[in-house]
Amino acid sequence: MSIHSIKNNKYYESNKEKINQKMKEKHHANPEYIQNRNMINKFGIGLNEYNQILFAQDGKCAICGKHHTEVKTRFCVDHDHKTGQVRGLLCKQCNFGIGMFRDNKEVLKNAIKYLKYHEKL
Repeated sequence: MSIHSIKNNKYYESNKEKINQKMKEKHHANPEYIQNRNMINKFGIGLNEYNQILFAQDGKCAICGKHHTEVKTRFCVDHDHKTGQVRGLLCKQCNFGIGMFRDNKEVLKNAIKYLKYHEKL
């Protein structure tokens, strides 16, 4: 650990409440800045690219077609976990669903077969 980081740690520890309050104020003053920065860090796209994708999808979830105005939270940025490539925007339920199936097409096909089989019963 460098002397600089030790000094920063000591400063942070002695000013933790003040620093945290300033961060909260910055977030509340400009939430889009924080969202943009977080999306760039996590997915490599900012709010402009997000909005372009949303427009290209007619404002709808790429899987179920639910319109973004029908949900309370922003659509999830769906991405390939191996390559990091952004695939589209999904509502939370669809994003969670394909995540639970581990993005595995064969498992998803089996789930469809299963549903079709039990639909006939």
